[in-house]
Amino acid sequence: MFGVKLQHVRRIGVAITLATITLCLVALPAFALGCYEDVTVTGAGSSQLNRWFAFENMFFGKPAYTIGTQYAIYWFHPHLRWVIEDDHGVLYYANDADTPTPPRTGWYVVSGGLPAPTLFGGEKCVDPTPPLAIVITGVGGGGDSFLDLPLVLGEGEDPPMVGLLPLCGVFEVGETITGGCAICDVDGSPVRTSYIHVYLYAVDLSTVPETLALLDHWTVHHDKATGQYRFEVETDGWKPGYYDIRLSFADGSAQELRIEIIAPETG
Repeated sequence: MFGVKLQHVRRIGVAITLATITLCLVALPAFALGCYEDVTVTGAGSSQLNRWFAFENMFFGKPAYTIGTQYAIYWFHPHLRWVIEDDHGVLYYANDADTPTPPRTGWYVVSGGLPAPTLFGGEKCVDPTPPLAIVITGVGGGGDSFLDLPLVLGEGEDPPMVGLLPLCGVFEVGETITGGCAICDVDGSPVRTSYIHVYLYAVDLSTVPETLALLDHWTVHHDKATGQYRFEVETDGWKPGYYDIRLSFADGSAQELRIEIIAPETG
């Protein structure tokens, strides 16, 4: 069972797992520790696996990724293949490609549901020197939110929880969601050569645990005009419901922004 293997992983080295900040309205310090990007699993017939897996540690010379202690992706050296399994030893999917990180395609069903998944990410992170600091610059939030139009809260009011995450914003179908941040070094000087991976998910709250379906992924770079790293999300044709915007930074830190899309007001 991977639960036993995972304990071994943690014994053979210090696990570098960067905590993901899930609050919408807090500053996000980030420090480069040498890591691997998260892996996003999408399209799996076993829908509970359609989430992102965080880098846990090196295992059999390759990175291993987990969702807590429930599910894992790792290279199983005795069988020379990548596997996705749970803490009870149930092997859902496997891939025979001998790659440095989990391959995107080529997965096949072992005991999971059809179809087999597609994977994104998992590459070795940039390890910049000096460490990075993420400076939140969303205009509408006065520098307190990644979103330009965040959820409006009263003084001392906490955002409502929607599933596992707090709600960060509400937008109408067809509205463009914008936001951004600056990236600086430890001395406060702007870093113009970094990047942010932007992942867009549809959230299904009817399952336990909640499941995510990857809709799109792109990378944003430094914008000379604003001096920031800006993102835009078009919502034309979207169905009302909940969605996640996940910002994954070059040092392995990340931020989830859970948003609600509502039907346009009529009248």
